[in-house]
Amino acid sequence: MIKVARKNVTIERIIEAARLEFTEKGLDAARLESVARRADVTKQLVRYYFRTKDELYRLVFDASTQALAPVLDPSAYADLAPTAAVRRMVELIVGVHLENPGMTTFTLDQGLHRAAQINPAAGFAPQTRAFIRNVVGPILDRGVQAGAFRAGLDPALLYVTIFHLASGCFLMGPAMTRTLDIDFDSPEGVALWCRHVTDFTLAALRADLAPMVSPETQR
Repeated sequence: MIKVARKNVTIERIIEAARLEFTEKGLDAARLESVARRADVTKQLVRYYFRTKDELYRLVFDASTQALAPVLDPSAYADLAPTAAVRRMVELIVGVHLENPGMTTFTLDQGLHRAAQINPAAGFAPQTRAFIRNVVGPILDRGVQAGAFRAGLDPALLYVTIFHLASGCFLMGPAMTRTLDIDFDSPEGVALWCRHVTDFTLAALRADLAPMVSPETQR
């Protein structure tokens, strides 16, 4: 039992060291030697438990996607008016990025590596599709019925748009800060971005705008 406990502690130490390494450097620049030093073990021991850097990265990446649970939790939107639900969605996405800085690195990595570590049949991908179907879609429907949102919006495209807009402050924050006279690394800058994304999204959903028309309808 003691040996098993020690083994588990060692593996947890390696995984945490890998999380820090991948968060700071990304997949390409990260090195198993650095992971071993951070975990205070040998590189050979890291390879004993995890054969390749990609295998270790995939495990850390899968664990990082669990941070999205608050965003994908249907109970977070229960009993909220449609506009309040959209506002809550933006706030939760921003909050997840604030609490999990490594998510920005993993997002950029997946862009660089063409989503090689994302399994569309497992992990957060099917959870996201279920969230869009069971939560985002009904929010839009309720908004249309209440006269708050325009008709014809695609729930999947809306969620992806909201997620990318809300994440933009973290993905492009340093560049935005250098370009504009706004410190997007500060709590005030993040709060400003959160309000802007919320207002921008709700303005785009307004019922007094023309309904969205699909390309098939225009033919």
